[in-house]
Amino acid sequence: MAEDVDDPPPGQFLAQRTAGTDAVEVTPSASPELVRVLDDALRRQPGRFDTDAGDDHPVRVLVAHRPDGSRWAVAADLAPLRERQEQLGVALLVAELAGLAGALAAAALLARRAVAPLATALTLQRRSVADASH
Repeated sequence: MAEDVDDPPPGQFLAQRTAGTDAVEVTPSASPELVRVLDDALRRQPGRFDTDAGDDHPVRVLVAHRPDGSRWAVAADLAPLRERQEQLGVALLVAELAGLAGALAAAALLARRAVAPLATALTLQRRSVADASH
């Protein structure tokens, strides 16, 4: 939906090749490695792929051809997504451990309540046997 490469959404970089030319416009803040990735992407068929933009910097690239004949490539930085996934994994682990601890505590409490009448009956039986033996 972009009309130029100068103001992409946060964490994204754009490249445009106008129909009939080899000139490529790229978002000015893109690193040289990202410029190379976007330039290579413009030569591909439309679609989506993941790649590395240097220094273990994962990006997802979408290539599209517009009806006016121009080709566009959008590179989205995957680092923030990976960080959020790691945070979510840790949060889920903590939640699972807390749930397990709660379940164990509830099981122990309910087991004691279930066994209490048996302990009472055994005590009464022992008293009765002791009283009968005298």
